[in-house]
Amino acid sequence: MTIEELNRLRYLAIEVVRVNEQIERLRTYVQRTSPGFDGMPHGTAYHDAFAEYVANVDQYLDLRVELAGKMQEEIISLSTEIMSLPKPQADTLWKYYAEGKGIRRIAREMHYDKRHVYRLLRQGEHNVTTMSLKS
Repeated sequence: MTIEELNRLRYLAIEVVRVNEQIERLRTYVQRTSPGFDGMPHGTAYHDAFAEYVANVDQYLDLRVELAGKMQEEIISLSTEIMSLPKPQADTLWKYYAEGKGIRRIAREMHYDKRHVYRLLRQGEHNVTTMSLKS
């Protein structure tokens, strides 16, 4: 496993989060702008806005499925190597690369100092890359 493979996984994880946030923004937008549906025809532009919303959500849902498939392939190929590391290193690598979380958030979740999380991350990266070189 290389740092490039880990970075590719992190990129995919961050993209999935970004797409999910965009889907939620679209849902919130349409809920704010849609009138109540009472079955009566309305001469407004809401129909066009709703159609555009549906098209955008469909596009983002398709993208999310595509990204999730790519992520699954990456995770399958990398998880064995990551999980062979000592637990704190493996957990740190997993949260950072597979879940796309930042150093501060990982530190909060693991109840560690940011510097300690950074060290665990670097140690884990070093161990994974040296394991790959030996095989």
